[in-house]
Amino acid sequence: METVMSQVKNVTSLAQNLLALMWNIKASRFLYIQQQTHRIDTNLHRRHSAQTQVTLNKSNIFLQNTLEKVCEMAYQRRFPPLQERLFEYNRVRKLDHAVELTKVQQENERLIAFRKNQQRMEYQKICQSEAEMKCRWELALKEEQESAKKRRLQKLSVVQDQLRQIEEKRQQERLNRLQDRQEGERLRLLSRRYAAQKKMEAEKKEESRKSLLKHQLEDIAAAKEKRDREAHQLSLQDKETERAESELKNRLELRKNAQAAKLTQRLLPTKILSEKLALMKSEQAARVQREEAKVPREVAEEEAKVENQRKEKEEKRTSALRSIAAHREQTIQEKKQKEEAERKSHLEWLQAQKRSDILFREQERNKAQRIREERMKCNNFNMIQAAEKRAQAEQKKREEEKFEREMAKQAAERERQFQRCVQSELQRAVKEHRNTKPLLAARRAKQEAMQNCYSSNCQQNLISLIEQTVVNL
Repeated sequence: METVMSQVKNVTSLAQNLLALMWNIKASRFLYIQQQTHRIDTNLHRRHSAQTQVTLNKSNIFLQNTLEKVCEMAYQRRFPPLQERLFEYNRVRKLDHAVELTKVQQENERLIAFRKNQQRMEYQKICQSEAEMKCRWELALKEEQESAKKRRLQKLSVVQDQLRQIEEKRQQERLNRLQDRQEGERLRLLSRRYAAQKKMEAEKKEESRKSLLKHQLEDIAAAKEKRDREAHQLSLQDKETERAESELKNRLELRKNAQAAKLTQRLLPTKILSEKLALMKSEQAARVQREEAKVPREVAEEEAKVENQRKEKEEKRTSALRSIAAHREQTIQEKKQKEEAERKSHLEWLQAQKRSDILFREQERNKAQRIREERMKCNNFNMIQAAEKRAQAEQKKREEEKFEREMAKQAAERERQFQRCVQSELQRAVKEHRNTKPLLAARRAKQEAMQNCYSSNCQQNLISLIEQTVVNL
């Protein structure tokens, strides 16, 4: 920017210096022209644009030619009169001035086109950077939205999973309750079946006991009948024995006398037989008593055995029912403990989720705060940059105004010097009785040139170009 401004300033000063140098034709102005030429040469070495360098080189060549002509005119005063040379030089100068003016205008147009192209490129770069920043911002916003959407979907999936788990737990609880009811129904049915079975078994046992008692009574009756038969047989045997004894007695009585020797021998077996019969009767009576006593004892033992079996079965049933009730109570307690543990774990999980949600919201708030702070920093930086640019623009504008004032002062000073020179030449021409019209025409041409140089089109175009360049930069 500074280089371009210096080039514009140098071109402007060059144009003004050219307008001044073309009229400084006297030898007394040669040193001033040489100084201006040296300054122009110094400024020419600082330019970087090739097209501007070509134009300035042409201007330098024109200045050198002009200086050569001025030197020639200063050192060769003995040649044809000064008025004719000034007239010819004015014609050439006007033509050269028109050519240089067209070149300067062309160069100004090129500079304007170059500046517009540079401004367009800078605007395109700014638009591209803004588009890239907008794209990055949209991409970041899109990524943030996608991440938020993913988090929402993840949370939704977690919630759906939790709802599904809760529904599965409820379904499992319903199934467990249904199974418990079915188990209770089955246990009640088994209890009823067991009671019916026990009742049937008791009835069967009662029937078997009754049948057993009946059989035992029948056996007792049969045994009694057998004993009666045996007693009858014994009575018959007794009768036979008595008859035999009576017969023996009769025989003994009959043979008492005949068989006296043999009596002792006969009495001994009879005694033994009587003892045997008495012993047999006593054994038979004892056996009958034992059998009669054995039947109630067996019945009592059988009843006691049946009662013991019933008690054992009742105890087994009671213990089975107790074990079933204890198992059921244990199952209920385990189920309650499991539900309590699941409830606690679910509560802990919900608390953990709540803490994670609070942490996530805190992170989001911090992130939003950081983004706001970064935006504020960017806005402040942009405001500072804009303020600096405005300050630089105002500074450059002040420098331009100062430069224009200095240039105006220099132009006014050159104009005063030119007017003094023209006035002295006019006075000298009047004293020498020479023609003053060329000098007057030169003065009028100088005024017209100055007016044309600072006319509305050229000056306003140059000033508007400088102002537009400063404002754009």
